[in-house]
Amino acid sequence: MDQMKCEACVIGSGPAGLTAALYLRRAKVDTLIVSGKMHSAMSYAHQIENYPGIKAIGGKDLLKSMQSQVEDLDVRFLKDEVIALMLDMDPKMISTKNAIISADVVIIAIGKGARKPELEREEEFIGKGVSYCAVCDGPLYRDRDVVLLGMDDEAAEESLVLDQMGCRVTWVLKEKSLEDTSISAEKISEIRESGIPIVEDVTNLKVLDDEGKVSGIQLEDKSGVEKKIDASCIFVLTSIPTARLLQRAGVHVSERNMVITNEIQETNVEGVYACGDICGKGYQVSIAVGEGAVAGLQAAKKIRKLRKQPNEK
Repeated sequence: MDQMKCEACVIGSGPAGLTAALYLRRAKVDTLIVSGKMHSAMSYAHQIENYPGIKAIGGKDLLKSMQSQVEDLDVRFLKDEVIALMLDMDPKMISTKNAIISADVVIIAIGKGARKPELEREEEFIGKGVSYCAVCDGPLYRDRDVVLLGMDDEAAEESLVLDQMGCRVTWVLKEKSLEDTSISAEKISEIRESGIPIVEDVTNLKVLDDEGKVSGIQLEDKSGVEKKIDASCIFVLTSIPTARLLQRAGVHVSERNMVITNEIQETNVEGVYACGDICGKGYQVSIAVGEGAVAGLQAAKKIRKLRKQPNEK
């Protein structure tokens, strides 16, 4: 088991984590990024057209550019999975499968968490008609049929966003009816009034394609009857947040399993910050970058204070 030390440990290597590391390293803070084995959600974005200063760029390309900028500052990277956190001690301890890391401050930027594919052939068509961001890709499908798959308030809101963008959207709920969700009656009423079709309690979902591009979705209703819905894009808005690890470490999370922070990205644990999708304040690259910058600046400020009091750390 390797023993590693750093002043700042950033958990996550998406746009939020990389931005936080950028600000930390420019402040000459010894920084380690634990990148994990999962790809950032941004890497699945086929085309990003709403990042200021760049007309259009693939998610993988933008992420690669951000990573290269951070690597040039000699930020250390560890590709490993975090399995335990001890954050109420000084220094803080981060355990991975192959290392024990001690750090003075920790920034949590782990995204919304891992989940299994929701429909057959989903991963095969990422960027070819399967999307995870309605706001990002919705305008590409204006005046076309799309399906939105999701079962929470976020999905409900995004169905309305897609409708407002001019997409002909059908909202699909897998293995649940509206009565089984926690979606507000007001939101459901708004969706019904907008005329958005709702297909509930379906199973055995499968992507249909035409010459390598999404053409629709196949599913079975609760009676076992197979149905098909035409769609040029399937928006998948379901996730399983990585909350248990954080809760065991004493970090407060919301009912939606998102980390609770104040306006400067501080959590309830001293010296621990959070930024990006794990905070649930809007799943956009620009928001992740902004929160990452704030977290990095605040963590660097904390390190500066700790350096002045070395005997009290």
